[in-house]
Amino acid sequence: MSLLGNDVRNLAMFDEAVNLHTQALGGLTKDGSQPLHDREVLEVMENLATARLDRHLYGEWQAGELELANKMQMEVVKHREWRLGKEHRQTLGSYCNLALIKAALGATEDAELMIRTRLPIAERNLGKTHISTLHGKASLGHVLMRAGKLSEAEAVLDDVVREHERTRRDHPNQLMAAAFLMECYVRQGKLAEAAPLQEKVMKGVKRIFGDGSPWEDVLNAKAGLQYIDRT
Repeated sequence: MSLLGNDVRNLAMFDEAVNLHTQALGGLTKDGSQPLHDREVLEVMENLATARLDRHLYGEWQAGELELANKMQMEVVKHREWRLGKEHRQTLGSYCNLALIKAALGATEDAELMIRTRLPIAERNLGKTHISTLHGKASLGHVLMRAGKLSEAEAVLDDVVREHERTRRDHPNQLMAAAFLMECYVRQGKLAEAAPLQEKVMKGVKRIFGDGSPWEDVLNAKAGLQYIDRT
């Protein structure tokens, strides 16, 4: 059920994703059959928390949704640290997702610190160009953008996009970072810089999801690129 939830989330079907992950979590934890620190339970909890975040950012958000996501993701972080240790890749990834949720709640300083203090660990243990490390850097760029630190966000995101271009061109994570950078340019009024990225992101979305994917409208609307004058 949770895997299906990920599938529909990837198709920008946010309500369906939240519902499926909720059902999956309920099935796993019914009557205490599996404890909260169980690996599968933690995966579903994180899927549900991030699906709620996506619905808030890109869909029709609901009151109190981010607070629920924050509480759930904090549980995931706590149990991942206990089971795997503070420096494990999954623990670091869970902190990254928690930071994105906190940034959406407006706690951008806490979110920025949460990522900055763990990026050196990822760089040491995984390498500076590891896909998980670059995901953390892209998340930092997103947090900086939400904090209004647009020039700094642009530099971070541009570095991530360029590194992906060098090592794994057109990877979905590069498209995510490019979409963040696209939005960052638009927020600064740099429409000439945003337009080529829009083309790159839309080509990638069509390649992965096919023509007419809801993500085309979602990403363009989020960045405000429907207002770009291409003449």
